[in-house]
Amino acid sequence: MQSPPPHAERIWDNLVACKYLILDMIKPGASSRAIYEAFLRKLSELDLPPISFVGHGIGFTCTRTHILGRYSDTAA
Repeated sequence: MQSPPPHAERIWDNLVACKYLILDMIKPGASSRAIYEAFLRKLSELDLPPISFVGHGIGFTCTRTHILGRYSDTAA
């Protein structure tokens, strides 16, 4: 297996930084929208394109979604 190209390593490092930013914010009572918006700001700083959500929780039914994204503001 060859080493990844430098740009792939840079993208990976940036995404890992985003992961730790988000993990530090996830606490009881945290705003899912604030978490998502912090994620978007970090992506923008890193010149990476935005995505529609950053994570999800587990609901009681299959139809109940808990998305950390633009259109929700559920307390974590």
